[in-house]
Amino acid sequence: LPALGATTADPDADSDAGDDSPSGTGAGSDPDGDAQRPWSEPQRSDDFTAAELAPRWHWQANPAPQRWRTGEGRVDLAFAPSTRGDLRDLGAILSQQLPGRPSQWSVELHLPAPASGPIGTERAGLVVLGHSYAWAGLRRDEEGIFLVHSTMAKDVADEVPHTHQRLSAEHTADVTAVLHATVDGAGRVTLGASEISVREGSSTEHRTIAEAELT
Repeated sequence: LPALGATTADPDADSDAGDDSPSGTGAGSDPDGDAQRPWSEPQRSDDFTAAELAPRWHWQANPAPQRWRTGEGRVDLAFAPSTRGDLRDLGAILSQQLPGRPSQWSVELHLPAPASGPIGTERAGLVVLGHSYAWAGLRRDEEGIFLVHSTMAKDVADEVPHTHQRLSAEHTADVTAVLHATVDGAGRVTLGASEISVREGSSTEHRTIAEAELT
């Protein structure tokens, strides 16, 4: 299972570090329309130490309980089959809504060594998803493990893939990376990766790879 570690978000807004209840200095109408209440951005970062996902997380379709688990500082996600490789078709994508303003996001991704058996193509990463999308992350196939990113335009049937770097020629390698997404005021997305480490075979030593920016 690929595992996501602590996820951090930095929307360009005042934010209370507490729960998701409204707070701050803005104002919004109550359901009756006759009062004003303060508001702010919800707390979006998550250390995944709770036994259940916070309400700010959602899926593209009803999740199968056996396909994920959380707690102990991470969330484990099972690989979901995709005939076309189009992320818009998949229900098993863990998501948050963007705040509608410039924001920065990061997540630690761990792709462990696979269990024994045939190797197909497996992908895990960070995506900014809509009618079009862009994602960056790790791809594992019989030729090894790669740092990749892809884009998909609206009303197009195929992704435009980009292979940035082969991290290991061994498909059994264990890889960890911190992935980043920055969304500017015009909606342009910049994807990046840092703190990439690779452990091959039975070695306990990690090989560190330099930070990369993928746009």
